[in-house]
Amino acid sequence: MLIPVNMAGEVFQRLPQLCRPLRYAIELRPCLKTFTFVGKQSVSVDMTESVSEIVLNAKNLSVNSAKFNGISVEVVPKPEVEQIHFHLDSPCQASPAVLDLDFKGHISDKMVGFYRSVYSIENEVQKVMLATHFEPANARQAFPCWDEPDFKSVFSITLVVPKNMSAISNMPIVSKIEQDGNLVAYMFENTPKMSSYLVAFAVGEFEYVEARDSDNVLVRVYSRPGLVSELGRGELALDTACRSLPFFGDYFGIRYPLPKLDMLAIPDFAGGAMENWGLVTFRERTLLAEKETASPASRQSIALTVSHELAHMWFGNLVTMHWWTDLWLKEGFATWIEYFCVNHCFPEMDIWSHFTYGEMASALRLDALESSHPIEVEVNNPDEIDEIFDTISYSKGSSLIHMLHAYLGDQAFRAGLCAYLAKHAYGNACTEDLWDALASASGLAVAEIMRPWTRTAGFPVVFVEPLDVHANQLRVRLRQTQYRLPSNCTKSSKDSLLWPVPTTLTCYSSDGQHRVAHKHVFRSLEEVLQITIPWSPSNVSDCLVQLNADATGLYHVGYTEDQLYRFARQLKTLNWSASAKFAFINDGFALAKAGFIRISDWLTVLPQLLDGEQSYSIWRCVLVDGLATYVRRLVHEGGLSLPAYHAFLRKLTLPVLHTLGFFHSDKSTTTLSHDARLLRSLLVIAAGAEAGDEQVVAEAKRRYDAHRSEQDSDLIPGDLRSAVYMTVVRHGSPDIVNQLIETYTLAKSPEERSHILSALGGASEMCNHTETDGDPAADLISPLKRVLQFCVDPKGPVRDQDRIHGLQACASWSAAARLATWEAIKADWPHLAEIYHGQFLLAFLIKGVLSGFATKQHIDDVKAFFECNPVSCPRALQQVHETMDTNLILLERDRTLIANALDQLTQNGSAIS
Repeated sequence: MLIPVNMAGEVFQRLPQLCRPLRYAIELRPCLKTFTFVGKQSVSVDMTESVSEIVLNAKNLSVNSAKFNGISVEVVPKPEVEQIHFHLDSPCQASPAVLDLDFKGHISDKMVGFYRSVYSIENEVQKVMLATHFEPANARQAFPCWDEPDFKSVFSITLVVPKNMSAISNMPIVSKIEQDGNLVAYMFENTPKMSSYLVAFAVGEFEYVEARDSDNVLVRVYSRPGLVSELGRGELALDTACRSLPFFGDYFGIRYPLPKLDMLAIPDFAGGAMENWGLVTFRERTLLAEKETASPASRQSIALTVSHELAHMWFGNLVTMHWWTDLWLKEGFATWIEYFCVNHCFPEMDIWSHFTYGEMASALRLDALESSHPIEVEVNNPDEIDEIFDTISYSKGSSLIHMLHAYLGDQAFRAGLCAYLAKHAYGNACTEDLWDALASASGLAVAEIMRPWTRTAGFPVVFVEPLDVHANQLRVRLRQTQYRLPSNCTKSSKDSLLWPVPTTLTCYSSDGQHRVAHKHVFRSLEEVLQITIPWSPSNVSDCLVQLNADATGLYHVGYTEDQLYRFARQLKTLNWSASAKFAFINDGFALAKAGFIRISDWLTVLPQLLDGEQSYSIWRCVLVDGLATYVRRLVHEGGLSLPAYHAFLRKLTLPVLHTLGFFHSDKSTTTLSHDARLLRSLLVIAAGAEAGDEQVVAEAKRRYDAHRSEQDSDLIPGDLRSAVYMTVVRHGSPDIVNQLIETYTLAKSPEERSHILSALGGASEMCNHTETDGDPAADLISPLKRVLQFCVDPKGPVRDQDRIHGLQACASWSAAARLATWEAIKADWPHLAEIYHGQFLLAFLIKGVLSGFATKQHIDDVKAFFECNPVSCPRALQQVHETMDTNLILLERDRTLIANALDQLTQNGSAIS
C-alpha cells in the first residue's frame, strides 16, 4: 500500500472512498461586525460499504453538533491533517444516509476560503465585500466537506445576509425571504454535480451590466458600485463572454448547461480569475477596462482571460481531473483553447502570433531549468498544489496541446474532444482518458507520442544538418538531445531521454525561389532523412532546411552556423509567418545561452532580422525575452557600458518607431492595427524609458504635461499610457513620482492603476535627470525608496495582490534598483511572509525580484537569507537559485563578448558576410 507523503516528509491522508456525498444543503450566516459566520448543512451520503466513521475535510471550523440519520455522533477534529472525523455508534451501510452539522468559522482576510475584501468609497468610507476562493482545497474553510475533486456532488446554497446587501452564487436565486434582524435569506437553485472547489458565493453591494448570448444564456458582469456601469468598463468582458459561450458550445458539441453566467470583479483577489461554475471571479483589472480608451493590451488580456475561464465550464467543471496530478489537463487545455477562441471571435488580434511568446517561449524558458517538473507531477498534499499552478501546467501544457492539434488536424482533434467530454460529463477523468479519445478519433498512437512529453521534465534541442544532395534527393540529419543551460550541463546526463517530435521540415533553394514541406515524426536520437525536392541543386550549399516550420513544436532548433546566418540574411525573402520568425529568433538566443553559438555573433545579426519588421511578437521576443533577460541583465549586473547598450537599443528601435508615428501626433492611433499599437508602446519603452532617446523623452514629457494640465487628455491614449508614464518617471522631475502616487490613490480605473504601478518602478535612476545641490547618492535612492515604501505600506492604497507587481517593477530596471528592492523586502519580510504564506503569490514575488541577480555576493546573500527564513514554495526558490547560478556563469563567459559586440554595433554597423 502506497502512503502519500508531502514534500516535508509528513504522511498525508487522503479521504476514504467508502462514503460519497450526493447532495449538500448548506446555509451560512455571515456577521460583518465580527467577521465570523455560523452555518448548518445537511448532506445526503452514499455508502458503498459498512462504515463506523465518516471523514470530511475541515480547516479553521468548529463543529458544534453532528447527527447521523438523526442520532448525535462523536466529533473528533484532526486539524493537523485538515480533517474532522465523526464516530458512529455502530457500523452502518444504509444509503442514502444523512449527516447534519452545525458549525462556525472566521471570514478570512487572506484571499482564500471565505474571505473579506475591503474597499473605500467617497470620503474614505470603508465598505466590505465577502467572496470565496476555494481552489485548490479551501472549501473546507467555509463548510465541512469532501474537499477532493473526485467527490462530486450537488450543492444547494442559502445565504442569510444583511438587508442592505445582496448575495450571488453559482446558480440563480430561487427565493428571497426577509427574516428578523434586518436579514434576507437568499436561496439558490441546485448546482449540477460538481467538485467542492467550484462552489462560490459573494455578499455585498453590487451593480452589474447584462446581456444574453445567442443561446439565450443570461450573462452579467458584477462589481462594487460605481465601477462596472461607468465608462463601459464591463462591456469588453460582456462581449467576450457572449461570443465565447456559443463558440465553445458549438465546438465541443455540448451547450453551456447552466441558465446563467455571472462574472464578478473583486477588489482583493489572489489570482487572475477563477472558473467557479456559473459565478466566475476575477481581479478587477483582469475583467474591467473602459470600453473606448482601453489599451490593446488590456483588450487582449480581457478577451484571453474571459475565454480561458469560460473554457473551464467544459474542461475542468463538466469534466474534472480525478486528482491534482492532472491539473494540467484543465489548465493547459484552457490556456490553448483561449487562443483558439479569441482567434475565432476577434481575428483582428492575430492572437496566434502572441501565443508564441505568451506560452511557448515562457514554457521553454522555465522547462530548461533542472528544477522544473513534469506536467503530470505527483501531488501528495494540497500544500503542494499551489506550486504547480505555474508555467509548466499552463504554458507547457497548452504548447503541447498546440503541437498535438497541429499533428492530428482540427477535424480529428475536435472529434476526440467531443467524445471525451460526452463520455466523462459530470464525472472525472485523467490524462490517459484524453489520449484514448484522441487516438480513437484519429487512428494514431497519441499516448505513445505524448507520454514522454507529459511525464518527463525538460525538452529537446533538435539539430538539423543538410548532408548532401544527389539530383533531387536531399539527405538531412536530425539529432536530438535535452536542451541544457550552462548551470546544469555538468550534472548527470539525460542524453538518453527521447521525445517523439512531430515536426515539419521545409527545404528551400538558396535563392528562395523553391520550397517543399515534409512532415515527419522524429522518434530516435539520430536519424537521416531523404527528401525529394522539386529542383536539382548543384551541391548541398544551395539548400536551406528549416525545422519546426509551422512553429508548433515545443523544442529549440539547432542549426549549423552556416545555415543559421544564411537564414538570417534571407529572412525577408522567405515570407515566414510571424510565429515562424519568432521561433527562429528565440532559438538563436537559446543557442547562444546554451553555448552553441556566440552571443556576440547573434547580436551582430539582429539588426538585419529586425530591419523593417513590424510584428509585435517578434520585437517582444528580441527586447523582452532575448535582450532584457539575457544581455541587458548581464550589462547591468556586470557593470558593462550602459551608453553602448542604450545606443544599440536606439539603433534597433527608432526607425520602426518613426514609421509607426509617435512624434507630433503624425499618425492617428485609430489608423494603427491592434498589433501595431502594441508594438508602438513597446518601442517607446525601449527607446525612451530604457535608452533615453532625447526626442522620445521630449515627446513623452510634452504628452504627459498636456495630459496632466487637461489641455489634451487624448495625447496619451490607452496604448501609450504605460510607455509615457515609464519614460517621464525615469527621465523627468522627481515630482512626477509624487504626482503619479497621488493619481494612483485617487484612480477608480483598474487599468490606470496598473499603468502607474508599472511606471513607478522606473524611479530608480531619476537622479540622473535632476538638478540639486544635495548628495547624488541620496537623490538616487530617494525616489526609489518613496516608491518602495508606497508598495509595501500595509495601510496604503496598494492591495496585497498588487504590491508584488510594484516590487517587481522596481527590481526590473537596474542592478542598483534590484538590490534596493531586495533590501526593502528583507526589511519587511515578516509582514510579506505572513500575507503570502501558502499562496502562489509568494513564488511570484521571489522569482520576479530575485531572478536577475548575477554576482556571487548577491547570490550568496539570497541563499543565506532563505536558509534562515524557509518559504512555502521550495520549488520556486530552487528555480531562483538555478537562474541566478546561470546568470553568474553567463556573466563570466559572455561579459567580454557582449562588450565587444556592443562597441562594434554602435560604431561600425552590423553586416555579417
